[in-house]
Amino acid sequence: MPNNLDYTLALAKKAKESGFKFLLDFHYSDTWADPQKQFTPEAWSGLSHNQLVKVVFEYSRETINHSGKPGAMPEMVQIGNEGYQRMLWPDGRLPANWDNFAELIKAGINGVKAACDSSILPKIMIHIDQEET
Repeated sequence: MPNNLDYTLALAKKAKESGFKFLLDFHYSDTWADPQKQFTPEAWSGLSHNQLVKVVFEYSRETINHSGKPGAMPEMVQIGNEGYQRMLWPDGRLPANWDNFAELIKAGINGVKAACDSSILPKIMIHIDQEET
């Protein structure tokens, strides 16, 4: 199954036309992101932290910009998948890089907000994959 923007937008539009709501989950990875793997996309490897923050913002903004055009605007956006305490390894890997992790999460949120006006802003969620002990 393809997992690209065109496929996602077509599926989201079809779902919305059928009366469903749509949650867009940003993995920020070339593969599935979960607690054991949060690999930085190959195209972003070697970027500095500041460059990663910028590209996460831009990627999030542009994806949401494209979502609104075909009638596929999500009602909710998830910044990172199962991202409790981790994102875009090694830059956002915890416990060593709390500041980096926070800046990456904020970049994703700010990218979504930058693509929307207040009347269409989707809810933002963070997927916490475990209880804190």
